[in-house]
Amino acid sequence: FLLLPIFHLFFFRILVHYIVEFGRSTADLQDNAARLAAIVDTVFDGIVVIDERGIIRDANPATAKIFGFAVAEMIGQKVNLLMPEPYRSQHDRYLANYLRTGETKIIGIGRELIGQRKNGEIFPIELAVTEMYLHGERKFVGTILDISKRKEAEELLRRTNEALEQRVQQRTSELAKMNLDLSSEIAERKLIEKKLELQARTDDLTGVCNRRQFDVALEMELERVRRYHSTPLLIMFDIDHFKQINDVYGHQQGDAILKELARLVSQEIRVNDIFARWGGEEFVLIVFENDLDGARLIAEKLKAAIEGHAFPRVGHITCSFGVTACGAEDDASALMSRVDKLMYLAKERGRNRVEVQ
Repeated sequence: FLLLPIFHLFFFRILVHYIVEFGRSTADLQDNAARLAAIVDTVFDGIVVIDERGIIRDANPATAKIFGFAVAEMIGQKVNLLMPEPYRSQHDRYLANYLRTGETKIIGIGRELIGQRKNGEIFPIELAVTEMYLHGERKFVGTILDISKRKEAEELLRRTNEALEQRVQQRTSELAKMNLDLSSEIAERKLIEKKLELQARTDDLTGVCNRRQFDVALEMELERVRRYHSTPLLIMFDIDHFKQINDVYGHQQGDAILKELARLVSQEIRVNDIFARWGGEEFVLIVFENDLDGARLIAEKLKAAIEGHAFPRVGHITCSFGVTACGAEDDASALMSRVDKLMYLAKERGRNRVEVQ
């Protein structure tokens, strides 16, 4: 397990708090559990729940994808199944020491570690662990991010920097040629840095903005609303019956549908509209119209374009839309909650429709 960004640690602390509080305040616990399970199943990071003995009690599909196990294979196994030596042998001792002394190396902190896939492949991960009590039992919730691609890019950048330094040292006597080589190396380095920056801002699968970049953009637009009384509008939509598509055609085809949908929507919207993948099959848009009627027309146009498009193998699909305006009194959390409820209202009223508030 490796240092997980503070974003992930805070996010899952909030999720654990939400699980406990939501369970306390709602009568229908089965509905709560189903909704929370849906949230966990659609996040990109792996989530593993273990007990005090280090036994895996639950894991989400992202964990299975990262490590190459089926979820059922992991349940009931020691969590050190996901670690190479020497971490595998040492894990029980680390856990016992924490339970005895409260001294932590990972819990509540987060760090970088090494994971091991089912096929034996060793790879870098970022891990954060949060402790929680549920029905009187102590559990530990671990969130895992595969950082192999990021490490490869960082290593490429490191090697490029080393090569640059070596060439500068070797060619001090050849000033003209050295300047030419230096310019080339700097350009290559900048390309790599831009690639790293792009990876941090875009969704790997679809190429549109990722959730992190969208959160930044939304906060900026809300600040403009408060300062200049602008009227950006928010559209959220997701694919109807997407789980059935995955079940029938497989997750690889499901990914192909998401990519094609993102490409289609990107062609339909304007350059200054902000389009992002929110998570799973959910997408969000910030559009700049005078009123909700204008935003509704955009949503209706997108709905029709998606419904009329022939997707590979699957054929035709539909989406449900929620549309709302950004008010001066809104914060990001309230705004996203409102548009999410509108989208689910569209599903409850028959799907393939637009709900506006």
